[in-house]
Amino acid sequence: MSELPQQGHYSQGNELITGIYSMPLDCKRVLLLGLAKVRHQGARDQNLRFQITVKAWGSLFGVDQKAAYQRLRAAAHKLMRQYNPVKVAGIGEGPIDPNDYRELVWFDECRYCARQGYVELCFSDKIRPHITDLRSDFTLVDLNAVRGMTSVHSIRIYELLRQYRNTGWCSISVSDLRVLFQLEDRYTEYHDFKRK
Repeated sequence: MSELPQQGHYSQGNELITGIYSMPLDCKRVLLLGLAKVRHQGARDQNLRFQITVKAWGSLFGVDQKAAYQRLRAAAHKLMRQYNPVKVAGIGEGPIDPNDYRELVWFDECRYCARQGYVELCFSDKIRPHITDLRSDFTLVDLNAVRGMTSVHSIRIYELLRQYRNTGWCSISVSDLRVLFQLEDRYTEYHDFKRK
């Protein structure tokens, strides 16, 4: 399996772009690279299994090799051990109700191989229709455009804006952003929220 996808893009169904979820930055980076690899592989890999080497991950996200080992392993561990579901709710149908959703888990399996320096993850079957063989209602994002971002929220806002690139405008209330990012109880002052 190649180190990095030849075409550095990833895609997600728009339900995932507007999904309600939160995860640490390193977990999001693992997710993005996995999405890019799955997009490059196409639907031919029925397991939706992919590998990320420490070298590739560190190089792509500007993390030194020694720290990359620890951070990649910790991110993969968090993705599997912590419950990181995406709650699929509708945007544009009135205010987002955080109590009305479908819950999907991103991954079924994770393997960390310290000696070989890689993690291997497998996307869940329920996520499959939202990340493979997408023909409509999806968003394509250039991995290079987000790889230098240092906040999960910056990446998510960029993805939301990319979703609406063809219309030229996007209108989402701050209260809906708080719900999407699971920040209802944090950064209650607007200036604090804006900084994040």
